[in-house]
Amino acid sequence: MRRAPLPQELRDWIEVVVDDNADDVLRYLRRRVAEPEEAADLLGHVLLALWQNGSRVPTSDTDARMWCFGIARNVLREHFRHTVKRLALADELRDQLRDTTLHGNAADTTAEASMRASEVRKAVASLDRRSRENFVKRSSNFGNGFSSNRRCCAPPRDQRIHRPNALRSRAPASRESA
Repeated sequence: MRRAPLPQELRDWIEVVVDDNADDVLRYLRRRVAEPEEAADLLGHVLLALWQNGSRVPTSDTDARMWCFGIARNVLREHFRHTVKRLALADELRDQLRDTTLHGNAADTTAEASMRASEVRKAVASLDRRSRENFVKRSSNFGNGFSSNRRCCAPPRDQRIHRPNALRSRAPASRESA
């Protein structure tokens, strides 16, 4: 819906009110917000409200000044209301991301697991041969991938069945090389 244009004398009066009060309103807003850029944006909202409601601007200097500061207070209150909502959403998002990280669904968890696995591999590699074999033999029953045997994750009963077959298949090759 389009509004009727303001008469020229009312436009001139609004310009006078803006010229007289804009600096003071800006200072008022700067004292109440964290960033100067926010104060400038809020002043823009105040001036827009002043222009949109130009037909309601009081005709005396004091009343017009009080009216400008009333608009500034309302704009500032709305700004803080939105800021509280924005911060609450940011906190909720942060909590949700923290929860998904704890459940292992985030890239950070994958990176941490990869670093831990790398550290374990280095520690295993630093063991003497006999200790390393014992570690690999014992850990292969849990399926954590330290054994090169592809049947390492199988239950122990399956390993008993396949181990003699693997030994038999290796035996002729070792006899031929001897």
